[in-house]
Amino acid sequence: MDHEHIDIDIDERIRAAHRLRDAAVAEFFTVLWRTLRTLPARTVHAVSVQLRAHHLLHH
Repeated sequence: MDHEHIDIDIDERIRAAHRLRDAAVAEFFTVLWRTLRTLPARTVHAVSVQLRAHHLLHH
């Protein structure tokens, strides 16, 4: 998974949070997006895999 794919996914979550007027969630994903942009693609992929596994376990 590359930065562009992550950007699109997280950017959509930021927009959705704004639509829901949930400023805290929007801020969380904004900070996450900015942080992920600074990391190497390999690290971003590893984080993405972990987050996806966590989501599947808990939802």
